[in-house]
Amino acid sequence: MTTISGRLHLLDLEPDRLGIRTAAGVEWSCKYPEPLEERVKAMLDRIVWVEGTGTLTSPLRGTMTIERIEPVDLEQSSLFTIEQIDEWVLASREGISAPQGLSSLAVTDWDDASDDPYLAALLEK
Repeated sequence: MTTISGRLHLLDLEPDRLGIRTAAGVEWSCKYPEPLEERVKAMLDRIVWVEGTGTLTSPLRGTMTIERIEPVDLEQSSLFTIEQIDEWVLASREGISAPQGLSSLAVTDWDDASDDPYLAALLEK
């Protein structure tokens, strides 16, 4: 059984075929059974999750016979916006006025005594 998710962007009613493009850019050409037709029509241009028998035929193409299809309801947080915001506006909101360099990422109070507890935490299971 194979599962994929992506935008249902193509619908051909005869033959019962649809196209789903995943976030990775893989284009899936899918067949679906007649009982799913009304459900499929309602999901055109939406993100969907499908389950069925399928295989990748190349790095960017796949085929599938769908057994199940569900809508994916996405809730976008306020962190993201529809409109594009210039990077200089975002930088000014954060108080950034010039390149910060690698020193801005460094821990200032690190010394040799900090190495052992850090390494022990990494190796802890």
